[in-house]
Amino acid sequence: FTGIIKALEQYSKAIIEQNVKIYVRRGGPNYQEGLNMMRGLASKLGIFIDVRGPETHMTSVVAMALGKAVATNLGEAEDASASPFQKVAPAPKPVPPAPLKPASPK
Repeated sequence: FTGIIKALEQYSKAIIEQNVKIYVRRGGPNYQEGLNMMRGLASKLGIFIDVRGPETHMTSVVAMALGKAVATNLGEAEDASASPFQKVAPAPKPVPPAPLKPASPK
């Protein structure tokens, strides 16, 4: 996380001006230390960083960032209508191409 933290510190003014929201989901070795570093950075810079651990599924974080789900007290994303991806409109049916006309003799 040190490289990410340096970049966020360097661009913090633009992040604040543009009202950027950052979502972090981390698991694996030393994840707690990395998450604590990100929480500290959010407080230090005054920027929005939603920090989640391995108890939250990665796609849930994406749904939260898109406003398709809300965080519960367990750190999981929940949507009353089930999967946050069910709200996506289905793709339109393809329109078949018009038949080709034979070339007229000259």
